[in-house]
Amino acid sequence: MIAKINFKRVIFLAVGLFFVCLSFFIGACLWSFVPKESTWFFWHSSPVAITNYLGKVGLYFGGFLVYLFGSAAFFVIPLFLWIAYLCFAMRSIRYEWERVLAFALLVCNVAALYQINKYSYYKGVFGGGVVGRYIVSLLTPLLDITTASIVLYILLIAWLVLILRFSGNKLAYWFVKGVIY
Repeated sequence: MIAKINFKRVIFLAVGLFFVCLSFFIGACLWSFVPKESTWFFWHSSPVAITNYLGKVGLYFGGFLVYLFGSAAFFVIPLFLWIAYLCFAMRSIRYEWERVLAFALLVCNVAALYQINKYSYYKGVFGGGVVGRYIVSLLTPLLDITTASIVLYILLIAWLVLILRFSGNKLAYWFVKGVIY
C-alpha cells in the first residue's frame, strides 16, 4: 500500500527548514562580521583580508544587516526562528500575522533603543543602524531623549505582550489561584 503524501505538510516543513538555515546563516554572518572589512556600506581605504566565516557573501550580508539595524541585527535571528516554529507547527500566517509583525517591530524598537543608549556590539558602528537612527530622528523633535526612551520601553513591553500573548489577567489569575488554594 502506498502512503499518501501530504504536500501541504511538506511545503510547511520545507519553508520552516529554510528559515532555520537562514537563521544559522545570519548568525554566522553577524558573529564573524568585522567592521574593518570593506563592504557595500562600510568602506576602508586599506584592504583587509576577509575573516568572515562565510566569505564575501557573509561579509556583505552581515554588513547589510548591521547597516540597517546595527547591533539589533542579532534580533532578526529569533524572528526567523519564530517563523520556522510557526511553519513546523503548521500554523497559518493568517492567524499569526500580528505576532510576526510585532516581532519585526520589536527588532526596530530595539534598534531605536540601541541608538538612544549609544550601545553597539561592533566598535565604530552606530548602535541602532539606519532604522534606529531614523526612528530616533522622528521621535526627538516631538519628545526629549528621556521621554522617547520611556515610550520605546513601553512599546517594547507591548510588543512582548503581543508576541507572547501574555496579559496581566493571566498573571493575576495565577497569583490569586496560588494565594487562595
